Amino acid sequence: MISEVNEGYLKVREAAFTLGLSQRQIYRIKVRVQEEGSMGVIHKTKGKKNPRHLTEKIKDKINHLYKTKYRGFNLTHMTEFLSDEEGIFV
Repeated sequence: MISEVNEGYLKVREAAFTLGLSQRQIYRIKVRVQEEGSMGVIHKTKGKKNPRHLTEKIKDKINHLYKTKYRGFNLTHMTEFLSDEEGIFV
């Protein structure tokens, strides 16, 4: 669809409506496709891990602590204790 916009067969407004995006977003994608080719359509963070990603080992440890040592704590209170007492930052 973006290539049709680049070639002039489709208006930006029509592409935005069809894709459910804003016209501004279509203009951004259009420029990226002109610069990078078809790979410009793919979001830049695709395939990268979230910086707040927690490993399964850490998740299991947090669940264990929540069910034992910090039983009865609300989540806000527990996260404070995790950072202060356990050195786990969530």
